[in-house]
Amino acid sequence: MNPILNKDDLLKIGILKKPHGVSGEIAIQLLPELYNSKINSKWLFIEIEGKIVPYELLFFKEKGHETIIVKLDTVDTEPSARTLHNLSVYINPNEIIKPKKYKNQAKNDDLAGYSVFDKKHGNIGFIQNMIEIQQNPLMEIIFKEQEILVPYQTDFIISIDKDKRELHIEAPDGLIELFLK
Repeated sequence: MNPILNKDDLLKIGILKKPHGVSGEIAIQLLPELYNSKINSKWLFIEIEGKIVPYELLFFKEKGHETIIVKLDTVDTEPSARTLHNLSVYINPNEIIKPKKYKNQAKNDDLAGYSVFDKKHGNIGFIQNMIEIQQNPLMEIIFKEQEILVPYQTDFIISIDKDKRELHIEAPDGLIELFLK
């Protein structure tokens, strides 16, 4: 491995937060422009006292669209994970896959947190996440702790109000009822 150790050649992806569990796993709070991005790397770079230090990435898992949990090669206890709290995390910019953009929206993560109003049912919750399925992205909507999945298709969208953070849709007959039983 020949890591890139020049900070200018790296992409900052977020900040290390609290330990996750007792075996050294750490939460990374992603930068908003990288929500829902996928990491395709074996190495993370952490800025420690102004220097870039490479860490082998043993595994990672997503925790929502804003946070990922990582396990680094030499961090194997909660106290050792705590020493990295609030440090900046970088990656080779070629090793991150940003989410695709959807028609009628600047970035798919822009809709996260939007309230969703269906023409028939009224307020059906808020968008927690966009799920990418080939040629058929889905909006993951949370309503009273229930998940509702609605395809993100322009045929269903009535309007998007960015100021009010509202999405108005007309879901196909019976779709919303499938999830509210």
